Amino acid sequence: ASLNSIQEQHLSSIEKTYMFCTRALSKDLGTVQCRIRRSISGVHVNYNIYELYLEKEGKRKYGPQLLRAVKHKRFGVSNYYEISLGEVAGKEKGKVIARLQLNTLGTNFVLHNDVPAHKGKGRDLCALHYISNISKNKGPRKMKVVIPKFKTNSEREFIEFPHMGSTKKSKMLQALHKFDFQNLQTLINKPPKWSKKHHSWTLNFHGRVTRSSVKNFQLVTPENHDHVVLQHGKIGLDSFSMDMQWPITPVIAFAICLSSLHSKLAVE
Repeated sequence: ASLNSIQEQHLSSIEKTYMFCTRALSKDLGTVQCRIRRSISGVHVNYNIYELYLEKEGKRKYGPQLLRAVKHKRFGVSNYYEISLGEVAGKEKGKVIARLQLNTLGTNFVLHNDVPAHKGKGRDLCALHYISNISKNKGPRKMKVVIPKFKTNSEREFIEFPHMGSTKKSKMLQALHKFDFQNLQTLINKPPKWSKKHHSWTLNFHGRVTRSSVKNFQLVTPENHDHVVLQHGKIGLDSFSMDMQWPITPVIAFAICLSSLHSKLAVE
């Protein structure tokens, strides 16, 4: 999809912008190419600011700023990233639309919209689990992601999972750990191939990633490893590409990338 068509059809008002960020991408859009920029904030890597931009052609690849994320930590409260609308939202810039909660080890994440800007009951939007490999590193990170299945006769509206307040209480995360996928869609990282030439695990990012990193990934469905729903990779010291398509939403895609960029105690 071209940047101009996305701006005209989906970002021409605050209502359309909010819908574009929070609903599953239309199949008609195909792959939407984006960039993430990291800004250093403080001395620790996990307190950086992350900004998501739609990509544009030309030397300056950063188009409209879609979303922004900042990490928070309070005594007695679990760590979380606050995800807010970017400059594309005009006067509504900075309005928090979702939070990404995580456990101390950085292995479990839950994205939810139980925030003041959301009308109605808060819902879990996505749950992620990273498989611990600190003692036996056998290649790239392994992750499992679940998002709700769609409501009957819909390709853009998800079944609702009420937010229960924390990662430990999340029904979606519990279902992921129990392999109960009755109301969930599963995404896994595409298995890389061992390259004898480079003596490393490799994935074909088709020129969209230029630097090797364990944080680079491609997410696919278990049934079809050729349909890359989301890919993310390093292209500069503090810049990353993010390409997404149906069935995920921009805010879910951004949250998954944030989970990968977050430094983890139990994962290489």
